[in-house]
Amino acid sequence: MLTREVIPDFEVVRWGGAADPGRGDAGDIAERLGLLDSGLRASWIQALSDLEDVNRATYVGPVGEIREVFRGAIHFLAPDADVKSQPWFKGHNGRPTQVERVRFIRESGRLSGQAERTIEMIDLLVAQIARDSYNQMSGSLHGGGGRSECEKLVPYVRAILNEILPEL
Repeated sequence: MLTREVIPDFEVVRWGGAADPGRGDAGDIAERLGLLDSGLRASWIQALSDLEDVNRATYVGPVGEIREVFRGAIHFLAPDADVKSQPWFKGHNGRPTQVERVRFIRESGRLSGQAERTIEMIDLLVAQIARDSYNQMSGSLHGGGGRSECEKLVPYVRAILNEILPEL
């Protein structure tokens, strides 16, 4: 589970504001995503809207949408041709891996080491949310863990997107 303890003390001030769910709305990130692709912008707005729906049975949809926005932004910022042109490119089935895309973004100067580690944590949290949602649907988990976990995911994704997206 991701908590503030995961972030080293020296990064708390920097990441603290970005990871505050109460700061900012879909607006700034949505507009910046729109600079890459209008579909990413629409997906981000939809995911945050879905998260606000307290009557949802599960939060698999918003989590998947957030993850796809995140993946899509990384793909736009690290296009296949650019990543393939790097001397370290190995790929998988001829296409760049997510790790290679993140490396390309980092080497372009858009991504800090802390942000790169946070991307790994986001992948772990998404997997946990999927497991919790499955358990909830199968009746073995009582309570609404899906929403709270999804709410924890959003600030971390927002922090990474804030770091890597082009400025308005």
